[in-house]
Amino acid sequence: MKLRFIPLLSLSLLFLVSCNSEVPSPEEQLGDLDSLERVIKSQQIEIEQISQASDPINTFQLKMLRQKGLENPHETLLNDLQSKREMITYEGVLGGQMQFRNVYLLTGKWLMAEFDDGHIQGYALLEFTVDSPENIEWKVIDAYLE
Repeated sequence: MKLRFIPLLSLSLLFLVSCNSEVPSPEEQLGDLDSLERVIKSQQIEIEQISQASDPINTFQLKMLRQKGLENPHETLLNDLQSKREMITYEGVLGGQMQFRNVYLLTGKWLMAEFDDGHIQGYALLEFTVDSPENIEWKVIDAYLE
């Protein structure tokens, strides 16, 4: 019967020993937080670069979009599209709501947008005109479900 308590006693001692470490000071915790924020920002930049690398748009057309005020054309266009779900001509299924998930810049005036509702997925070919980051006009050229 006493042998049954040995593993429990061993685990309890291990827990006590591992809890004996010092708690970092607030300054150390802020330093760790800053470090984590830098890592997150670096990862976000890397993700954006990978995403943009898959876009066939050329650097001249990207430069033209930036001159129209789109500091980050890929992100700005996606964010604007995400606020315009009514442009998706398909209804969601099983209670899902269609929304744009990603865009692929083709040129300085066309992009392909990926949309889904969590159950079904589709793509739309869109034409866009940028007057300013706050004023982007959209026209659906074609769309289909997979």
